[in-house]
Amino acid sequence: MAKQARYKTDTVAEANRILTDLKARRFKPIYLLCGDEPFYIDLISNYIENNVLTEDEREFNQTILYGADTNIDNVVTMARQYPMMAEYQVIIVKEAQSLGKLDSLQKYLKQPTLTTIIVLCYKHGKPDGRQKAVQAIPSVGEVLETVKIDDSLLPRWVDAQISQRNIKAQPEAVELLVEFIGNDLSSLIHTIDKLAIILPKEAPEITAQMVSEYTGISREYNNFELKSALARHDILKANTIIENFAKNPKANSAIPTIATLFYFFSNLLAYQSMRESDSYAVARQLGMSTKGVSELAAASRFYPIAKTMRIISYLRQADAQSKGFGTTPSTTDNDILRELIFKILH
Repeated sequence: MAKQARYKTDTVAEANRILTDLKARRFKPIYLLCGDEPFYIDLISNYIENNVLTEDEREFNQTILYGADTNIDNVVTMARQYPMMAEYQVIIVKEAQSLGKLDSLQKYLKQPTLTTIIVLCYKHGKPDGRQKAVQAIPSVGEVLETVKIDDSLLPRWVDAQISQRNIKAQPEAVELLVEFIGNDLSSLIHTIDKLAIILPKEAPEITAQMVSEYTGISREYNNFELKSALARHDILKANTIIENFAKNPKANSAIPTIATLFYFFSNLLAYQSMRESDSYAVARQLGMSTKGVSELAAASRFYPIAKTMRIISYLRQADAQSKGFGTTPSTTDNDILRELIFKILH
């Protein structure tokens, strides 16, 4: 599998710390929000945009700029002004990667206007850290750098978001959400919020059926069910799912299927290497539900550790093939999946 950037374990904590300070109205003169994960950049910049000033104060004291339409000199000139009939003025620069060099900011940061809040939003990247202006920001403001969340951490992240809304979700529902939406955090939150609206008050729990109906994903033929069939070594079910995938190749790309199976068999290998026998302790270590651990325990009966290691090798090979390596132009995703499933089961 292609190695992904690891999600910084402190990114969520840092974002939450900044939000806590903002909610307590402990503001900094400047916020640099950057990185490859736009969700937290939007979360913090939107909070500042909607909560620092009242609706009446925003008319004269809040400015939204775009990097391509301005430059850092203009931003600094505006920042030196004082608010009109308000405690603060807010300047938010979206697409700040188009600002160019930030040289003028260095002098400003030596004596920033404390009644001005500057927010620089760099999505899908970050400013050159060798610039002295960038190096000066942490001493007077906040810097949040994010990277894409690792697929292995997505279920835990989704579960935490659901818990924060004082609702519950079946483990199968969480897995379906992750499978269908992937690591688009904004879309995941949007879907969770939509599902929360339709939950019955007496039993506020998101079920797999709700996710299936809302997203339109087939509950019988999907990567989650394929993984479960392989865990049970159900040859007929696994091959039926693969044949169903072949009927709708556009909706059943090989890459997410391989990623789902890689995650499962990697966890199986980790489970088989553990000395811990308590299912709750194992669940905590692997970041999954106890039901997921039970599935790993069942799969261990069919896949001894040596076989699991071979399967992971097969998955790496299939991942390379799905990206065009070692295949012919006529090779389809379903050809790759058929061969992969055969190797796993035999």
